[in-house]
Amino acid sequence: MVSALKRRSGVFGEGGLALILLYCTVALIALALVFVRVISERFAPGTSTIDHPYVAFVAVMMVAGLVWTGLIWLIPKILAIQKLRQNTHKILWLCLGVGFVVRLLFLGSTPIYENDWNRYLWDGAVVTHGISPYSYSPAQVLEVQVLEAAPQGDTNSLQTLALLSAENDGFADRINYQDLTTIYPPVAQSVFALAALIKPFDLNVLRILFIIIDAVSVWLMVKALRLYGRDPLWAVLYVLNPLVVYAGFNAVHMDIILVPFLLLCLLWIKARPQWAAVALGFAAAVKVWPLLLAPILFRTVRGNMGLYLRCAAIVTLVFLFLSAPILLTLGDNSGLSTYAQSWQRSSFLFPLLVFGLESTGVDTADQMARIIVAVAVSGLSLWLGFARKGTPKTLPAALMVVTLALFLLAPTGYPWYGIWFVIYLPFVPSYCAAFLLSSLALYYTRYAFWEADQYHIYSQIIIPLQFGPPIVLILIVLYKYFRKPARSIEHA
Repeated sequence: MVSALKRRSGVFGEGGLALILLYCTVALIALALVFVRVISERFAPGTSTIDHPYVAFVAVMMVAGLVWTGLIWLIPKILAIQKLRQNTHKILWLCLGVGFVVRLLFLGSTPIYENDWNRYLWDGAVVTHGISPYSYSPAQVLEVQVLEAAPQGDTNSLQTLALLSAENDGFADRINYQDLTTIYPPVAQSVFALAALIKPFDLNVLRILFIIIDAVSVWLMVKALRLYGRDPLWAVLYVLNPLVVYAGFNAVHMDIILVPFLLLCLLWIKARPQWAAVALGFAAAVKVWPLLLAPILFRTVRGNMGLYLRCAAIVTLVFLFLSAPILLTLGDNSGLSTYAQSWQRSSFLFPLLVFGLESTGVDTADQMARIIVAVAVSGLSLWLGFARKGTPKTLPAALMVVTLALFLLAPTGYPWYGIWFVIYLPFVPSYCAAFLLSSLALYYTRYAFWEADQYHIYSQIIIPLQFGPPIVLILIVLYKYFRKPARSIEHA
């Protein structure tokens, strides 16, 4: 039948089949996400996990992820066909349109198994009342006896927050880890506050802001792809990634805020390295970890020591200035301190490292493991930034290697952290990273195992299934590339 089509219409020569495959792939991803949107209403708060269609959700997300992985194979086929290559802007606009329509469909949806957004909405409302979100934990607010109205001229911030919570159906009681202050740095807080200024405690307002931020990110990605000699069609890998769409616009995770700043680093590092330093400082004030990328990002200017030192100073000063409110309030009930010192969830390699240290008799195995991970990832970044030869075109690859290493070694393996490295996939398509993004959906079985009092099945079987096969693939790729000294690890 294929040969008949080829003879009758020349569909292969004109790229018709490749285009059909692309549109079918896009349609399947969109249908999968529409399905997720429809079933999201069955995950309403207060319902039993065992009654949720979590198997269907996980299965559809994994299948959609595997279908999406096919784009890594399909896009080069399209770009290799001259007729299609001349019209990739039309194909790109169609895919972008589908991606953003799907994002808009999640307005009004019920977040599936996520409620971090409660903290975002609360923090935003706290900031708009002129109070630092790092001053009081929700538990402190809930302990305060609420007066019907604050006394005239009252400057008691806790009483103000207690009244704010009470007037909004006891909102502070909906927040996870109530004994901790917020973990989110000030740049993220500015987005939460903007949402609260528009309409307090409205999740859809926050979703709309995230969609706007994401649209800016895609625009920056298209510009960056051109700058690095990549066809803008590769932006489809980000726009249609099922995890990005679900985590960003159903679960509403704030990692979406990080994306434009990391892309600005890529855009500005060549011609405006000092502005790239500013962008990196802002990125670190959304999530602290991008500071690890500095040695790689500024390796292109290390020949100019004066400029290199200026960039280092700018990153440091911008980060410290923007992050001062959270850094100056670190303490026993600080969310950031707790996260850095003891948080561990759904990771694979980190518990193995802790177990190995414990078996050697180390008393503080968890803390030692954190130090080892920090040194290992920092060392990798310094090696790629100083010891390895690299060109501007290999910069996104090096950034992805460090980000992926951080994700795999960190004490927390939340699936939405995949947004950190999916940013770089359009620049460095990797089947290993794509497969990992697909398998992360298995995380959402944990709630059912927890409710059934069988969490050990999740921790001992599901987590290895999430991370094990992708890590094996990554190790195989690294082995092959290390056996070819002429090739760079950044191409792996």
